[in-house]
Amino acid sequence: MVWAKEVMPPPDRDGTVGRAWNCDIVALRQRLNVAAYDDATLAIWCVEAPWAHPLWHSYRVALVHLRPMRGGRETKFYRDGATHEFWVEALNPEKPRLPAIRGEESGKVLVPLNFAAQLVEPSDEAARTRIEAAIDLMIAGELNPDTDARRQWEALFGDAMIKPEWRARG
Repeated sequence: MVWAKEVMPPPDRDGTVGRAWNCDIVALRQRLNVAAYDDATLAIWCVEAPWAHPLWHSYRVALVHLRPMRGGRETKFYRDGATHEFWVEALNPEKPRLPAIRGEESGKVLVPLNFAAQLVEPSDEAARTRIEAAIDLMIAGELNPDTDARRQWEALFGDAMIKPEWRARG
């Protein structure tokens, strides 16, 4: 597997059963030639949680704000008063994670995504803090990022973005 051979920088967060790196979104914007004011991204994390699934070991957690942007980006709201949105996606275990951590790319994810939710938070910092708390639970082995544990995520963040047919499946 690619991930076992990677030489990784020290993690930004280290847990009992996982690690997490705050990806360099400034470098990613520069590489993509996107100005910060044209990008709603607040944070991208690469989370290593090999305990969560036997086939993939790492996940991307991305956080964006939902404020109006130049160019009239359309935002679909699933929750009244939503201010932020985040996604949890499994990273392809056959691809290296280091380019995403360094901001050389956004990361190679598997589809469909594992979970998404909209938040109502008073500030970007409050939204970041809430997501970082979830990441801490992931690397402690207390919050499983896999789709099989969707109910754990719903308990923390609600199910407003879950399709009705998915709710019926449990």
